Amino acid sequence: MTAILWAVLQPPIAIKPRYPNGKPHPITLQYDIDPAQWQQWVGVKCEAQLFAKVWNDRIQAIEVTLPAHIPSQNPQPHITVSLQAGVRPVESNEMLATSHRVNLLSGTVPVRLEMRLTSALGRPDGGV
Repeated sequence: MTAILWAVLQPPIAIKPRYPNGKPHPITLQYDIDPAQWQQWVGVKCEAQLFAKVWNDRIQAIEVTLPAHIPSQNPQPHITVSLQAGVRPVESNEMLATSHRVNLLSGTVPVRLEMRLTSALGRPDGGV
């Protein structure tokens, strides 16, 4: 069994969704990890600096900056906010690496690190 380490918004942020599906998703920090090796991070609290609202014709996200001591595999930490039908939240990574629209933001949001066990397919709790 592997796990995902997430930074979960505390409390969830209120942002107007551009698309009809989804809700603000936790910031994925580490994925496909051994839970025992990352347990010490569970419960750690910090603030994520809001950088920009970003979107394309399929998905909307918020780019964030995390404190230097927070371990993130993701080169562009973000909160997936909303998506078109048939789009998976993971597509926000592809969108951030390619052409997209940007509106700068300012402010911070408190987060708490949490871990979710994943199935052999890397999906939280075996779900889709």
